[in-house]
Amino acid sequence: MLAASLQPRSLPRTQNRDEWKANFSFAGSSWVGHGGSGSVFAIDDDRVIKVFSQDEEGQMDLEREWMIYDKLQSGGYSSRNVIKFYEQWASGLVLERLSCTLRQHLAKLPQCTRASSAPQWIRECCEGLVYLHQNGVLHSDLGCQNILLGKDNHAKLCDFAGSKVGDDEAWISYEARSQHPDYLGSQPTQETELFALGSVIFEIWTCRPPYVSEADSSVYQKFLKRDFPLSSIEDQAIQEIVSKCWNGVYNSVTEVCDELDSEALDSLGSEQVLSNEV
Repeated sequence: MLAASLQPRSLPRTQNRDEWKANFSFAGSSWVGHGGSGSVFAIDDDRVIKVFSQDEEGQMDLEREWMIYDKLQSGGYSSRNVIKFYEQWASGLVLERLSCTLRQHLAKLPQCTRASSAPQWIRECCEGLVYLHQNGVLHSDLGCQNILLGKDNHAKLCDFAGSKVGDDEAWISYEARSQHPDYLGSQPTQETELFALGSVIFEIWTCRPPYVSEADSSVYQKFLKRDFPLSSIEDQAIQEIVSKCWNGVYNSVTEVCDELDSEALDSLGSEQVLSNEV
């Protein structure tokens, strides 16, 4: 079994926090979430454990996600915009506990109204994605469903089971509304990651994914024709950034960050907040 080759590894600061292991049971813990690759159970107020199925596919997901977290935090380095990994234990990964997905939070707000933290979340998502790419990781399923909000309201990227790392191919794919029209289930690239980032920025700004009320097949046809819902974004600077992501103008996420620094966030700072967060 693939998991047998994984030895528990943790960051130094977690070594004195192992008492929970003696009494922990999945049956007695609170279930806090479920994704495409595993289920998440609470350990305490600060940590969760993400567990994977025992079949071959589940163990592949476990090994790939563990490998990526280990790579992202090697040498004690990490990014504040990527969920914190503590250790691999039993059949799962011990991670920091956050509040909810960004999509869940945005869905509580009226459509086409901007959350007051939108500029901050956009920047944090971009910076987190830059960190992934600098470490040879292509998320391969980037979307607001895989971005978590903490108690401090900061956004963090998560869920790397099946992501591409180095020469190891991905086995997951983007959602329809984050999928580059030329992707067709092939391996992710900088271009497909940037396209998905455009959809993330769109969703953060409007509180809904692109073409949220239409079927996936219809969205695919619209994207294939480069028919993008840019008019839903009222701010011209953000609209231009999303357009460049969707139309392949940028070569890297760093260029998106640079444009946010030079133009968009300056204008957003003086813009009236359109909605209160819940």
